[in-house]
Amino acid sequence: MEVLSNKEIYVLLKILNDKKVKDGFSSTIEIDKNFSLKELEHIQKEVALAENKSPEEVLTIKNTYKNIYGQKLHFGYKLNIVSIESITNYAFEYVQALAQDNLSGLSDENKLSLLMEEFYSSAKNISDYDNFVVNEIKYMPVVLFAYTNNLVKLKTITNKKYDLRRDLYKDCLMQNLAFDEAMDNLLDVITTMDALAFMGDLNDYCNSCTPDRQAKIKNMRGFISLIISMQSGKKAKSRASGNSHNDNTNILSEQQWKIWFCIVWYIQHSNVKATDYKIMMNSKLFEINKVSKDYKKPSDKVISEFNKKIWDIIKEPREEKERLIVPQKNDMYIINLQLYRRFSSTAQMNPELQNNMVVNMNLKRQIELITKNYQSCTNGKTS
Repeated sequence: MEVLSNKEIYVLLKILNDKKVKDGFSSTIEIDKNFSLKELEHIQKEVALAENKSPEEVLTIKNTYKNIYGQKLHFGYKLNIVSIESITNYAFEYVQALAQDNLSGLSDENKLSLLMEEFYSSAKNISDYDNFVVNEIKYMPVVLFAYTNNLVKLKTITNKKYDLRRDLYKDCLMQNLAFDEAMDNLLDVITTMDALAFMGDLNDYCNSCTPDRQAKIKNMRGFISLIISMQSGKKAKSRASGNSHNDNTNILSEQQWKIWFCIVWYIQHSNVKATDYKIMMNSKLFEINKVSKDYKKPSDKVISEFNKKIWDIIKEPREEKERLIVPQKNDMYIINLQLYRRFSSTAQMNPELQNNMVVNMNLKRQIELITKNYQSCTNGKTS
């Protein structure tokens, strides 16, 4: 996996944070001439390689033009997002590799631990973390780290638009020139976010250090590793009163998303036919992915609450005997495949739930990685 430039990470964040794309209302992102075709194709190639897809299965790129003073000028690019899930999965995997200094082409100045140290030192005395502004593009890796781990909520992410009128005075051989990698830090950006959870965790971490470590903050890798290793991730805390109605409507809790993604993984890796009504699953899949805090299988209460939430979202009359997941003896569960398909279909038509799913997509990626590693180490099965 290759390192991304700061501008490429900016584009990645722009895609991930676009509400219309996440909600399924749009699939396009406009990018101006501050960005080159080479940079956009690099993102496309890297996501495709990580997700084992062709570049066109991830996103497509088209030139856009505008008429200025009667001349048709190249304005930038239109990205058509084919698979937002692939891009979300890639972003989480990229952050893991970045945190471990395991990216091809990574330089000392781009290492996450050093950037985190510098970022915290420059930001720790700012008072308004609810509307925290980052206007230096060199901190895009830090923002991506916080975003993929649900430690910040991006409010705006914009850049100063390219001035097309400059092209009118250029030699024709120069009209497609854009910033190159050598000017990676010169893009004029404004990123506003709710960073209370992020800076709160940084403060808690640094306050737990020894006095000499507090002074220099030399062990930021410890904080990064702590966050990356948390199987549940962390959600940015919701403080806006306007968001309070979401708590009991069309969203699942983090634990419920874990249960759902475990079920999805199991069904996708089983020989299930379209006519099958049910399938048996072992609780080991829940245990290795730490669905419960005590690392055991979920309690009957947790499963009951999960089943009820599924019915609340489907919004159909509930039959008491019909549940999506039913505990059995010997640590086995029955998965109701008809209900599974009905909920999957409902989720695709529910923008609020889709948005909530995208926010928690890092959990799905974690489950895939953990389960794959477990199977390769034990040569065992989770069925």
